Amino acid sequence: MTVITLAPPAHTPAADGEAPHFDVIVIGAGIVGSALAYALARSGRSVALLERDLSQPDRIVGELLQPAGVHALARLGISQALDGIDAVRVRGYQVFYEDNNVPIPYPTRKAHVQPDDEDSEQEQGRSFHHGRFIQSLRARAQKQTGVTLYEATVSDLIYSTSQPNVVVGVAASAKQAQPSSSSSSPPAPTSESSTTINFQLRAPLTFVADGCFSKFRRTLRGTSSRHTPLIRSHFVGLELKHEPMSSLYAPTPTHPNALPASQGGTALLPAPEHGHVCLTPSGPVLLYQIGPCETRILIDVPHKGSAPPPNGKGQLDAHIRTNVVPHLPKQAGVAVLAELDKGQRLRSMPNSWLPPSLQGQGKGSSDRQGVILVGDAMNMRHPLTGGGMSVGLWDVVYLTALLGGSNWRPDPSPARSANAEKEHAQAPPSTPPVTDIVDLTQWSKEISPALRTWHWQRKGLAGVINVLAQALYSLFGADDDDLFILREGCFAYFRLGGECVNGPVKLLSGLAPQPMLLVFHFFSVAILACRLLFTTDLALRRKRNIEAAKTGKAPSTAPPGILDYPWLLWRTLHVLWTACLVLFPVIFSELRRNVPDPFAFTMPSVPSTGTAQSAKKGNGSAHLSGTENGPLASRPLSMLAVGAVVLVVAWRLSQSPGSGGWMAPVAYAQAHARTLRA
Repeated sequence: MTVITLAPPAHTPAADGEAPHFDVIVIGAGIVGSALAYALARSGRSVALLERDLSQPDRIVGELLQPAGVHALARLGISQALDGIDAVRVRGYQVFYEDNNVPIPYPTRKAHVQPDDEDSEQEQGRSFHHGRFIQSLRARAQKQTGVTLYEATVSDLIYSTSQPNVVVGVAASAKQAQPSSSSSSPPAPTSESSTTINFQLRAPLTFVADGCFSKFRRTLRGTSSRHTPLIRSHFVGLELKHEPMSSLYAPTPTHPNALPASQGGTALLPAPEHGHVCLTPSGPVLLYQIGPCETRILIDVPHKGSAPPPNGKGQLDAHIRTNVVPHLPKQAGVAVLAELDKGQRLRSMPNSWLPPSLQGQGKGSSDRQGVILVGDAMNMRHPLTGGGMSVGLWDVVYLTALLGGSNWRPDPSPARSANAEKEHAQAPPSTPPVTDIVDLTQWSKEISPALRTWHWQRKGLAGVINVLAQALYSLFGADDDDLFILREGCFAYFRLGGECVNGPVKLLSGLAPQPMLLVFHFFSVAILACRLLFTTDLALRRKRNIEAAKTGKAPSTAPPGILDYPWLLWRTLHVLWTACLVLFPVIFSELRRNVPDPFAFTMPSVPSTGTAQSAKKGNGSAHLSGTENGPLASRPLSMLAVGAVVLVVAWRLSQSPGSGGWMAPVAYAQAHARTLRA
């Protein structure tokens, strides 16, 4: 494994002198922390960046950067962080469901050019080893004038003696730790030790970017469930080794030993340089390259709590062999079995959901001044869509524009067609204009309004990514009759192609931060699923497949008869109701300034003990009757919302030029039914 090492520190904390003062302190040198320190220092602020361990991290998440994140790096002037780390281009996704698969390419930057035109310039993401990207960002932050990097553990926040709620610095301890800038004053230790030096740093503003397991989140935001991450499942990961892989399984100048598949080359992934999403009966599985010779597989395992799924007697190993491998592309399944046979350790990370909340408005005793939570410490979503890093990097863009120094000038994003706006081409979030320089010591007058602006400014991108991630996981990760119908509708929607692929992938990649576009496509999927219900009898087909598997007979694919229509109409209403329960709670959490306890929930991925019986009945209510914190089904306004959204989607479909309006989904459903009968 390639390891990127940082330059050695220049100075050691001295035994005397006052605590040095900075404009900003950043706790945590992860993706958001390192980028924020770099951007603020580049804008003219002096920044102290503290990280407990500067060695290269080794994690199984944070390895796929969507095109919106690539744009954010360009705006920050730090795109070079993707160079020299064996990053792999990502051109889109390939979705596998049962025996079918469908490509979902990223859109082109030139909307007037056809996707198959060689002159078109396709949007691209990047995938890489998480640790290499982190080290690359740290190295660039360390070299930036104005950044002082400490390898030290922050033990506590320092509060003003006259204002107990105001944070004025941090207390930290370092073992042979040194700041990277020779121009900085040495910190003043508070105690003597031969191995550990305790010191303090002072700044009017401190950013806490210490990740999903934040040490300071509970202290700063309180113990309420609204500020506690909800863990719905875990990703269990393996690293698959293979021969160098090019986009066409052909030799390249960089990797001359890569062989075509026809000559025995590695065909581990059917579509190299694409993320692979396999919708298995046990949950979604992701595969993507993290290097020319390495591919990451992430297997979703429903498991609540921060502890990893148990594997004491090989339960996890057996689960993967029995329930996951048979549903993967053939060569990928072979590679997974090979790694399991070699005894590669199964590593896991919790998949958390933490809605954002408005900070710095002086409401409540837990709302501190002088400190801001950012990154995963403030907002998390399921990593199924790979949008977390994009959200975090765009937060850095917004915060630097609002709180940066006089030198802030965003670099241009990759060029797009001059006619892009007229032709409805995708566009990443707009770069905020240069604002007046904010006095970081004036919390109430300047920082608090800036935080309010940031909270709503980020909603376009962050809200879409958050809602999409939670909604898709509810669709793909739960075993429920209604969700099965919606899942069929989603895959059928992708197979329509055109805007039915282009629109969703713009949302997924962060290139179209438009919440109403998300609502439109989500309920278009729901309506198509209901249409398929009448033409292919999805509800009965699922049961017939199960019965056929037991008896060995071919399942019936006959469409429903006229006498089935009353029941199917009721089923349609139930499916639409389920779609609302999947989407609306998460949307509500994003629209609220601070999420109240009764709404801090999303659709559970597995039925709880109390609803196990209803799940066995197959009535689709096991996941919908309530939530861990409060029911939604009892709220009459939700029923009105169902009708309103369906009417809006119906109108939009009828007005869509060139798409055939309602006729496109209907025509596809009829053709799909004829295919099944044949």
